[in-house]
Formats: sequence, structure tokens, C-alpha cells
Amino acid sequence: MGMKRDVNTWLLVLVVVLSVSLAGLTVYYQNMYFEIEQQYHHTSSVVATQYEQLSNEYAAAQERINNLEAENEQLREALAAKEQYIQILKRQIEEMGGTPVSP
Repeated sequence: MGMKRDVNTWLLVLVVVLSVSLAGLTVYYQNMYFEIEQQYHHTSSVVATQYEQLSNEYAAAQERINNLEAENEQLREALAAKEQYIQILKRQIEEMGGTPVSP
């Protein structure tokens, strides 16, 4: 009968050790989960902030591009007007009997 009592005692010790181990692992992994979750939320907020900043910079760059394109168009129009004026002056010089100056 002593052997049966030993087996029950060892079985009880094994169950207690396994239960304590399982409880310890559960607490450990729960703490790890919370740490990872906190890191995720922090990283997520950093990414959101950077995204907002980059969106603002992109909008400013787009506005600058639009302004430069408009300025470029104005300069092209001014250049075309000046070229047209030069052509008119050349014709007037020719009509007056002079020799036009080549550019």
C-alpha cells in the first residue's frame, strides 16, 4: 500500500508543479503581451504623427509646384510677347530700309 500512496503523492506534486508552471508562464506571456501592445500604440502614434507631417509637407510642395508652374507659364507668355515685339521691330527696321540685326 505504501507504493500507491507514493504514486498519489508524486502525482499530486506533478500536478502542483505543472499548475504553478502554467500560472507562471501565463503571467509572463501576459506581461509580454502588454509590453508589446504599449510599444505598438507608441509606434502607431509616432507613425500617425509622421504621416500627418509628411502630408502637410507634401501639400506645401504641391502648392509650391503649382505656383512655379503658374510662374513658368507667365514667363513663357512674357517671352513670347517679347519675341513678337522683336519681330515687329525687325520688320520696322526692314521697312525703313535698314538691315535687320541677326540674333
